[in-house]
Amino acid sequence: MLILVGTYSEKLGHVSGKGSGLYVLDVDDETLKVRDDDSSTIETKAQLGPDTSTAGGHAGMRNPTYLIAHDDGNNSDDKKVQIYVVDERGDGPGSLRALTLDKSTGKLSPLGSPLGIQPAMEAAACCHVMVTPDGEYVMAANYLCGSIVAVGRNKTDGSLIEDDVNYCSLPPHDDVDITYPGPNAARQEGSHAHMVVYSGGTKSATILVPDLGSDVIWSMPYLGRLGAGEGPIG
Repeated sequence: MLILVGTYSEKLGHVSGKGSGLYVLDVDDETLKVRDDDSSTIETKAQLGPDTSTAGGHAGMRNPTYLIAHDDGNNSDDKKVQIYVVDERGDGPGSLRALTLDKSTGKLSPLGSPLGIQPAMEAAACCHVMVTPDGEYVMAANYLCGSIVAVGRNKTDGSLIEDDVNYCSLPPHDDVDITYPGPNAARQEGSHAHMVVYSGGTKSATILVPDLGSDVIWSMPYLGRLGAGEGPIG
């Protein structure tokens, strides 16, 4: 089986990164040991890191920290699987990227262009990503600027739809009674989204967002794809 590993390459306030990009590990199903000899055909070197560039001329990722694999059965090539990864940046907007993984070689290839996250912000620290079960959206949490983003997904090839991007800043409603800073003033000067999770619920689907800065878990209705100009989060 293949295991994908994301890393930090930079020294930030909470981590001293020493990685060089994304790694694909070939693990024996029985012994759970990483195959690192000639019996493996999988690429084991770091991929798409800060010192690399893609065929499309896009720079590599400085901190490809969180990723998720997705296969909704629409992929015509069963040797490949779609990967979505965030490039977590503390000094800029960061980005969300779609990739394909060739399961026979372990090679990762960009799928379309990287999408800047919350580009108006000086720092977003995009830290978590997930795909909605209906395959319509890729959603990411932005830690530093306290928001989530929903990006439309092309269900034919898995690429990101650049003109279907919807942001939701936290708190999600103006009538929420929360004041900042919180008890831990150094870390709770504002909202900090840690992750974004889909919940099917008993009556309707919701999006859950743990917020360290507010000491709450926000719950917002998931509306799915509605039409031009309308976001998926109620």
